[in-house]
Amino acid sequence: MKKIILSFAILLVAAFTVNTANAQIGIRGGVGFANMKYTDKDIQFEPDSKIGLSVGISKEIKVLGKFLKLAPELMFDVKGTKGVESELLNSYLGVSYNYVGLGLGAKVNVPVLPIYVLAQPYFQYLASGQVVANLDGDITRTKIEDFGDTKRGEFGVNLGLGASFNVGPLGLFAEARYAVPMTSLEEYSDTETYKLKNKYFTVSLGILIGGGQ
Repeated sequence: MKKIILSFAILLVAAFTVNTANAQIGIRGGVGFANMKYTDKDIQFEPDSKIGLSVGISKEIKVLGKFLKLAPELMFDVKGTKGVESELLNSYLGVSYNYVGLGLGAKVNVPVLPIYVLAQPYFQYLASGQVVANLDGDITRTKIEDFGDTKRGEFGVNLGLGASFNVGPLGLFAEARYAVPMTSLEEYSDTETYKLKNKYFTVSLGILIGGGQ
């Protein structure tokens, strides 16, 4: 696992630092709709989703003219869940996790139309976060450092659809992404099958600077 992470990071750093003509810097910001999926044998459960911040900075490199671009990206996402709320028990449980990560995207433009599709393998690290519980007015906050079974690293693929257009020297774009995680936050199989995974969908607006359109 460490070798895979190191190789992925080296590849992205090389893509960011290589001096390429007509490369553009992309800056995006938007909202993420986050949730978690709990699976235990034949039982599946999803609590209420939450809204958080999603931002990124990328370097877009033309590979096949305007048809195909590679886009290494540094990203920050707030994931988790709004939680489970019970009026009967006067209780609430919510999760907020802050992820920083690296992605290597491929953008394929649709001919004639200003539309592109995105496929972006990514690795994100759970840098900080907490679980907030309110039981009958008694509020407790538990930091991620106190959860020994939670996996901090997440591998996955972002699949997206976007539209881009020019306004003077700037390139503007709007983009929607859906994250498909390949790893679980928690997983046990000794005595029972149990998995907890992130679910994440983002909508962003952004600009492209430099390098020609």
